[in-house]
Amino acid sequence: MILKAYRNELIVLLSALLFLSAFFYAQHRKKAVIEGATQAALEATQIKEAAALRRLWHPKRLKSRVEKLKALVPASKTTWHLKGTKLEARFEGIDGSALNRLVGKLLSLPVRITRLQVTKTGASYRLECACKW
Repeated sequence: MILKAYRNELIVLLSALLFLSAFFYAQHRKKAVIEGATQAALEATQIKEAAALRRLWHPKRLKSRVEKLKALVPASKTTWHLKGTKLEARFEGIDGSALNRLVGKLLSLPVRITRLQVTKTGASYRLECACKW
């Protein structure tokens, strides 16, 4: 009997609960869609960055960039062993400015330097380096 008296109020209450649950569900789904879109955009930028780094560090292109080190010093002062992706180079009797150019270029290349040794003999320098990529 009490339910018949408050039947309209119960219907309004149930419809309000249904409305609120639908509202919160819609908000949750909207938030999930936005998060998914931002995640997809982030993954796309990461893939683009990886592709750009791959182009930058491509072995053939990198080999030509390493070959440019040979041109910085006269051939008479250079001992050069390049095999595959490994380089062993020795530059003897070079002055300070040539040494700075060589070290600067070498450090700007994306290679793994395994040995870098500089010795001073009188007014000239000797640079030994080994690197691979």
